[in-house]
Amino acid sequence: MDATAQLRQDHEELRARFALLEALLPLEEMGSEALRKLADGVSRHLRQHVETEECVVAGLLGGVTRLEPADLAWLIARHQEDRAELDRFCERLCTCGPASQAELLPCGCRCLQALRQALAREEAQLFPLLEQCAAQDSRHPIAA
Repeated sequence: MDATAQLRQDHEELRARFALLEALLPLEEMGSEALRKLADGVSRHLRQHVETEECVVAGLLGGVTRLEPADLAWLIARHQEDRAELDRFCERLCTCGPASQAELLPCGCRCLQALRQALAREEAQLFPLLEQCAAQDSRHPIAA
């Protein structure tokens, strides 16, 4: 499986985790142990995914084919925004009390929707670029 296919598979796993967290949000008391553990797991998975994705991009940058600086800047900016949004939500989730539930439920749903949109944006804009770079240099380890 090539690197982009692995990233696509990881996106599907993230979407499944987002769906589970979104389903649990209205059922659990905000700040509950189950919700905290799930949110923490989603956050860790997203961080690992971002690191992997950035390694793939860095690998392509080190090869014969180069990404445009604007494309790399776009990737870094999006990842920083996505991570910060999830971190803010997880922090609020872990420190809130039951009175905050009405406020955090829509906030959590918006955060998860934004993360889904970020995954779709990467699949539409970044992945084709990675596939093109890898195809141009089929000897590159990312293409394998």
